[in-house]
Amino acid sequence: MTDVVQRHLDAIVRESYGRLLAILASRCRDVEAAEDALADAIEQALESWPHTIPSNPAAWLLTAARRRLVDGIRHHRRLDVRPINEHELWELDAEPDAIPDERLRLMFVCAHPSIAPSMRTALMLQCVLGVSADRIASAMLVAPATMGQRLVRAKAKIRDAGLPFDVPGPPSLEQRLGYVLDAIYAAYTTGTDALPGDADGAELESEARHLARVLADLLPGHAEVWGLLSVLLATSGRSPARFDDHGCFVPLNKQDTGAWHTGLLDEAERALQTAAGLPGLGRYCVEASIHSAHSARRFGHDVPWTLICTMYDHLVLLTPSIGARIARCSARAEVIGRQQAHAELCAMESPALADHQPYWVARYILGRGLATNEYSQREHIKAFGLTRHPGIRQYLQTR
Repeated sequence: MTDVVQRHLDAIVRESYGRLLAILASRCRDVEAAEDALADAIEQALESWPHTIPSNPAAWLLTAARRRLVDGIRHHRRLDVRPINEHELWELDAEPDAIPDERLRLMFVCAHPSIAPSMRTALMLQCVLGVSADRIASAMLVAPATMGQRLVRAKAKIRDAGLPFDVPGPPSLEQRLGYVLDAIYAAYTTGTDALPGDADGAELESEARHLARVLADLLPGHAEVWGLLSVLLATSGRSPARFDDHGCFVPLNKQDTGAWHTGLLDEAERALQTAAGLPGLGRYCVEASIHSAHSARRFGHDVPWTLICTMYDHLVLLTPSIGARIARCSARAEVIGRQQAHAELCAMESPALADHQPYWVARYILGRGLATNEYSQREHIKAFGLTRHPGIRQYLQTR
């Protein structure tokens, strides 16, 4: 296979994998079988595409995977195992673009109550958005091998329990929606944290925004759906100013507002206003409000740090996550001073944060230059050593 064909296949897989897997899994009710069939189709493409790339590569992969699934179903039927109607697979249009996006249905399956709560977001990240088990494990502070074993067990649960592939009605929808939102948000942040030139990262950002928009169309009466969409749009709107012309990271309150994407920020504000008029305001609505407060700088206003700290206090009450607590300390530094905020970060230290890059970066930035900071050198070593992004490393060197 030539490099050109390999790159083309990689791009098709990156763009279409989650949607194709969701289509196949929703028909055969077996995520692992769908994964195996799609992997087999990709292997076939490696052998068949060197000379002629099909006009619709995604449709080619879908057809090949579907054929592999039907063969597997017939084999299992002979063994009297899981009688699945193979005709459902062949009822699929051969053109994936003509099929509705079924990833959200698969996400709601992954959020089923019979799946362990700690695994729901991880399962969605891998199955629907193609995030590797290693990346998921790193984000969730779990050993890669442990995460891999848990994902296998969760997929087997979906198959063995015969979980229905549909968007549930109330009240089941309310019970699962939070996990779906968390997975979309986690996918987006994974994409924004990717290294420069990482096409997978850019694709994750784009797919997360797409799924958030689809979810808002599907469930327009849910405030948190609009809150999440507002958060993603606001973050995307400021991304052009996140690094300077030399590739060095620029903190949010130092960014050039003239480089921000006003269209996305305006859309984020409209989404937040929609959320504000609906019941069920939660963590994503609070986060969207924090982003909105930061965006006030584009109108010439000062950053309302006291208000932002109050909102972070509320956010930590709603979701006392490590990320929320770190962000609150960073905001509080603007109100109570770096010394006290740094002391609060130091008090959070635990074995679980030993290799948590955002924690050590925040500690180093808040503690640098403080006469009372006895940990300065250790914090710098940890922050710099755990940071892979060259723009952030450059920023840490110049601080």
